[in-house]
Amino acid sequence: KKYYHALLNYTLSQEQEAQTLNNLAIIAIEENEYKQAATYLSKARELYLKIGDKNDLARIYSNLGSALEHLDFPEDTVVSCYAKSISLRTELQDSVGIIAPLLNLAGFYLKLANHKNAELIVNQIHLYKKHFKTQDFATFYYLNTLLAEHKKNYAAALEFYKLYHLYTDTVQQIENAWLSTKAESDIELEKKESH
Repeated sequence: KKYYHALLNYTLSQEQEAQTLNNLAIIAIEENEYKQAATYLSKARELYLKIGDKNDLARIYSNLGSALEHLDFPEDTVVSCYAKSISLRTELQDSVGIIAPLLNLAGFYLKLANHKNAELIVNQIHLYKKHFKTQDFATFYYLNTLLAEHKKNYAAALEFYKLYHLYTDTVQQIENAWLSTKAESDIELEKKESH
């Protein structure tokens, strides 16, 4: 966080400044500082609009939707952010990048108990399944669990929940392996530095 704040004190290109602001926003979101994240993302959005970088603009809109969702902004404002991201990803024919804003939008609709729109989005997400990462599968099956429960289809909900749990466990195993490898690397580096 300090590194990115320090970077803003240097002369940066608009693209570098926008990327730094996006990185600060992601950190703020992880720290539940959604108002600060929205401020960073709004500034980054303005820079990407000037630059005309649709790929990064799509990412900004998705992140902004996430931040605004946690700030209880009006439904149409949050949906608009996710929809702009989805529209840009569609225009760019980005079958991987479109997954996150679609999952976020479906989750937002479920949070609002708008099951009809959530189901429409989940059905659309299904088209991109071949591009899913492990975490995407976990989220996708969790959303399907909630939709099946709402329809009182408890057998399907249980099956979706089992799949959600399987992918969540896999994500945790991957994170644990990464943390273990990082710890081993840190120990080796400390050994080298002490000699």
